[in-house]
Amino acid sequence: MAFFKYKAIDLEGPAIRLVRLMKGDDYPIQCQLFEAWLHRPEGVVDYAALSYAWGGIETPYEIMVNGSKKAVTRNLYLALRYLRYRKQDRILWIDAICIDQDNDKERGHQVRQMASIYNAAERVIIWLGLATRDTDFIMLFMKQLEKRSIEHACNNWKTSDERWVDFWSVIQTGMHSDLTFRQRQGLASLLDRPWFKRVWILQEVAHARAAEIICGTESISAKIFALTPSLMPGPSRKSSWWTQKRNLQTLLLKFGKSEASDPRDIIYALLGISSDACNTDLLQANYERSIQEVIQDTTSFLLHFHGSGHPIQCLPNWTLATFLGNLNSLSNAVLKWAFSLESMSRRVEEVEGVLKLLLGRDDDVNSKDNEGRTALLWAAESGHEAVVKLLVGRDNVDVNSKDNEGRTALLWATERGHEAVVKLLVGRDNVDVNSKDNEGRTALSWAAEREYEAVVKPLVGRDNVDVNSKDNEGRTALSRAAERGHQAVVKLLLEQEGVDANAKDKSDWTPLWWVHLVWSISVSKFARTKRH
Repeated sequence: MAFFKYKAIDLEGPAIRLVRLMKGDDYPIQCQLFEAWLHRPEGVVDYAALSYAWGGIETPYEIMVNGSKKAVTRNLYLALRYLRYRKQDRILWIDAICIDQDNDKERGHQVRQMASIYNAAERVIIWLGLATRDTDFIMLFMKQLEKRSIEHACNNWKTSDERWVDFWSVIQTGMHSDLTFRQRQGLASLLDRPWFKRVWILQEVAHARAAEIICGTESISAKIFALTPSLMPGPSRKSSWWTQKRNLQTLLLKFGKSEASDPRDIIYALLGISSDACNTDLLQANYERSIQEVIQDTTSFLLHFHGSGHPIQCLPNWTLATFLGNLNSLSNAVLKWAFSLESMSRRVEEVEGVLKLLLGRDDDVNSKDNEGRTALLWAAESGHEAVVKLLVGRDNVDVNSKDNEGRTALLWATERGHEAVVKLLVGRDNVDVNSKDNEGRTALSWAAEREYEAVVKPLVGRDNVDVNSKDNEGRTALSRAAERGHQAVVKLLLEQEGVDANAKDKSDWTPLWWVHLVWSISVSKFARTKRH
């Protein structure tokens, strides 16, 4: 017998497929697949949309679709078996059956309609899988609560209404503590089901007009199910995430670690419920694009690069994990990536537009990445004079912000020998030229050790520079320069008023002792060279 093959549907309009699950209790399970249209009164019959966890991509089970065999996952097979009526057919929408999963163009078209598909369904069926004795036990008590809610017309009661607690107390009357523990075990087992880890559940439930939870042969309304944890001993949710900020970046931060068989769905599943990406053509499900391209599209959207007038030639080629890890300081992460490119010519050629857009944003210019770096620190370390100039020109920039190593922008620019950047920073009245890193080193200390005479000059030109500042080893800038034999820097430092040429470090060595030692070593090397 041949395997089922999909017929093309109209991808220019709101076409979908629905599946008729045929009545019966024999095997194999029989289905009929047919085309329907959303937003057309005559185009869609009443149907229920199935929400479930695929449970992997392996398809070891077979059903019959339009007279041909179709392979399905174990969890879907079980769902169909339990959802099938004995005496009447039922109409369902099931992603793995109604969408040709091997057709990327169709997948994108259908995913873009997902919110409408779940909203148009007369109900959403949430399949949690097979039951256990404990899950059946807690479902029994939830059904009693549901029965009371129907008897007392509780549709308009809020979850915080104390009358729910009264109902639950009546149901619990005379219950032994062992049975209460069993209730908690059953609820914990249900909440630990794979369905609750899926990213797609957010959109499926958010757009449902009504929802029903099914576990094995037992079912309960989603409203009662959601209410139960707050009635049970233990912590409860005081507010719903749905009432909080729902832009795409916030949703990705909150739900980015959810599960999806296709990593692109971590992003696509959130578009329909986000406040800023739900009705835009700028970011849509498109399975013909790679995960890196999807991440680049999303980065561009979150940073508002669209419609900027600047050609965006390239963006980071991040993995999904890296992208999600950078969400808290996305603009800084992109800026850091730009600075990390191998050569200045490549940076100017490919990333100039990105840099201008990032620096023109109203973001918190002092936000930090995981290393504690701000945009100014990255620009200073990279020696990007134009970017530093733009940043220090902002009134709200913190020029003394420190990273996890205790380094400021001035310390990084000095340690790297970026003369022009140092001059820009030293020109700011509020820059702390004596700021110390975690080693107790100042900018002058680093410049002296690295023999950056051109960097030492603007530093000692500041009236408030501490030429005798000591690091964690008790070393001064003069001591560091003397140890390295940097004669020009030593001479420049000795010319400074108040410099202590006899300052001792923790080994009781003075700068002049270092000068003597270096001179002695040099003479010795010269003598050996002459003998040979």
